[in-house]
Amino acid sequence: MAEYRSYRYVESACIIESLIFILIFYLVATPSWQDKLFDNVLRLKGLGDVLDKRRHINNFVLLFRGIGFGIELTVIQVFLLIITIPINAIPIIGTVLYCIINGWPLAWGHQIYYHMTIKEWTVKKSREFAWKNRYDYISFGAVGMALQLIPVANFIFFWTTIVGAALWTADVLIEEQKAADDEVDQNEQIVTVEAVGTSYQSTPVIDESTVVNTSTVNNYGATLSTN
Repeated sequence: MAEYRSYRYVESACIIESLIFILIFYLVATPSWQDKLFDNVLRLKGLGDVLDKRRHINNFVLLFRGIGFGIELTVIQVFLLIITIPINAIPIIGTVLYCIINGWPLAWGHQIYYHMTIKEWTVKKSREFAWKNRYDYISFGAVGMALQLIPVANFIFFWTTIVGAALWTADVLIEEQKAADDEVDQNEQIVTVEAVGTSYQSTPVIDESTVVNTSTVNNYGATLSTN
């Protein structure tokens, strides 16, 4: 009996150790894979220069920001899950509400990497921006949450949601680049118009009183010859 208990203790310890290892591996490796996938999608969209130009942020700063964001996001997700799990039990309508309510933190979680590394925002600024644009975030996150509720296929949709978030970010960056280019073109046109106007103003004005009419000169000459 004592040997059996000892065996059970060892077995339980091994299971707990395995779970802890898997959890740590998941928490450490998965975010790294997500970030690399995110970057690769941006490069495929022709935004590699944006990634190459980003300022290198101290790893400790990113670490503390990541810890702060992770704690905050986890608290939000746990709170919403506690509230929405009973709602999810309602057929169809409950599932829709569950996806909508939990969609915002899901979308924010996929966009925080872009905010922190490319925009160089703090977690607070990222959260404020995500909440300001909450309808876009809820729309994206609700679809991602619904796909991840599908059994078996949810593992695949977990990664496709990251690709979708990266494509969303790519569209935003491309629009920002176009807006910046249009602003530069407008400024160049304004400078050109001002330069032309300055050149026109600097042209000397001809006094009409000093202009000798050709016909008058010809008539004057004819008068002299008749005399």
